[in-house]
Amino acid sequence: MTRTSSQAAVVWWLALGPLACSDSGTSHASSAAATDSAGVQIVVNSSPLWGPGEGWRVTPEPLLSLGAVDTPLAQQFHHIEGVTRMSDGTVVVLNTGSGEVRAFNSEGSHLWSAGGLGPGPGEMSDHRGKRLLRLKGDTLLVISEPTWITFDPDGQLVDHRHEPRRGGCQKIPEASERYLECRNTRGDGVPGPRIRESIIVRTGLDQVDSLGPFFRSDGWRNHSGHIWSPLGPKGTLKFARNEPTLLYARDDEYRIEFWDLAAGNLSMVVERLTARRARTEVEIAVAGPWTPDGPVPLDIHSNRLSVADSLSIVADFFLDELGFLWVRREPSPSEGPLRRRAT
Repeated sequence: MTRTSSQAAVVWWLALGPLACSDSGTSHASSAAATDSAGVQIVVNSSPLWGPGEGWRVTPEPLLSLGAVDTPLAQQFHHIEGVTRMSDGTVVVLNTGSGEVRAFNSEGSHLWSAGGLGPGPGEMSDHRGKRLLRLKGDTLLVISEPTWITFDPDGQLVDHRHEPRRGGCQKIPEASERYLECRNTRGDGVPGPRIRESIIVRTGLDQVDSLGPFFRSDGWRNHSGHIWSPLGPKGTLKFARNEPTLLYARDDEYRIEFWDLAAGNLSMVVERLTARRARTEVEIAVAGPWTPDGPVPLDIHSNRLSVADSLSIVADFFLDELGFLWVRREPSPSEGPLRRRAT
């Protein structure tokens, strides 16, 4: 597969094929793929694969527009917290303000609504922090921890249950129920540095395997509470929906790891050779660690807080159903500012 570039209406997303990657630009690719001694494929990209006009582009006008003033109530939204597209083109929106999951066809006509506000089956609170996931077979899952609500493709309630974390572990909704994410804190209970991490557990009939630990963040514990470093490196884990794949990346390097959950090993690494960006004064000014008693003054020179000297230009990423890795980028110092529209 190939990697192409796409300029979205608000931010830049780049689609990377697993074997050859590129970026928006005018020259053709300089990509290198190799396999190390452990059988892990390493893909390193330094310039574009596609030439001018060959990349993917978002159309100037949207093919579908939902939500406008003076429209039926089903088209009016308040606190959208999730949108997904089903295999037949149906668009599903999680509208937290009404506690509903709403479905629309490819022309924007309302098909059905499910859920609502309340404590009953299929209902949810109006609190923020929910997730909408489309699982295999177009099953829809709304997560408002610890509640998991499942609907079928026609909006019929399938299941409403509580899935609280047990011993710091919780099922991974994108994967089969054989996989758990267990969160751990090293250095807990004593003053000094602390590290948050995740361990992926695979349970079978006769064995339990684990992957990790995967670093998430670090901080410091003192006698008054916990201080998490707002300027330190952060790790992000994401799970592919249609195959047992875990993606992991840190925000201080342009390196995205592919982990094969079924085999239990690292299968591929995608890297980009480009300059990282320095932290801005605004980022430092607005950051502030929190304790149980509220925010505390930030001293970036404190030896209690780790501070990443610069950041990767990768802002977000996900793996789509065609196997393309999409990366949302921030400008690189070596490339100058990318054009962006204000949100």
